Amino acid sequence: NLLVYEDPRDKEYFQHFSKQTVKALEKLGFTLCTGGVMASNESWRSTLEEWKKRLREMVFKEEELVKLIILMDAKYVSGDPDLASQFIHEVHKLPRLNLGLIREMADVATKMPIALTLFQGFKLERRAGRHKGQFNAKLQGWMPLVMLVMVYALKYGIRETNTVRRIQVL
Repeated sequence: NLLVYEDPRDKEYFQHFSKQTVKALEKLGFTLCTGGVMASNESWRSTLEEWKKRLREMVFKEEELVKLIILMDAKYVSGDPDLASQFIHEVHKLPRLNLGLIREMADVATKMPIALTLFQGFKLERRAGRHKGQFNAKLQGWMPLVMLVMVYALKYGIRETNTVRRIQVL
């Protein structure tokens, strides 16, 4: 979903690398993120210093809240583990920079629509397209639960990114 690199001179390399990687993943059957949360998107690929600046700006912008929520689950996959650790540390400092951030995240999570209707049925996709009439398990099923567990984990300083493990630690 994102890339962090150290040297600004590597910008073109990682731009090319991320675009090729995303194309290859799509070819293998991975669906592209409709929200653009992909390293091929320039706003999800930067040096650590650029990320730090961006994070400081994001923490006070309400329209950036969804990005911040996504970043709270960032984890190291490959590359330089020290660089990844620095980035994740910066992300997890955010709630301390803006004490209302956790409350705002909880507010977003509790207002997310859930799939159950008043009459114990399931809400189905209304938008036209190939998923019309289907149940959206991600957005209306497990996402509100995952979000609320994440908020509680942040509140208590738990840096685990796996929801089941977060629940166990909580």
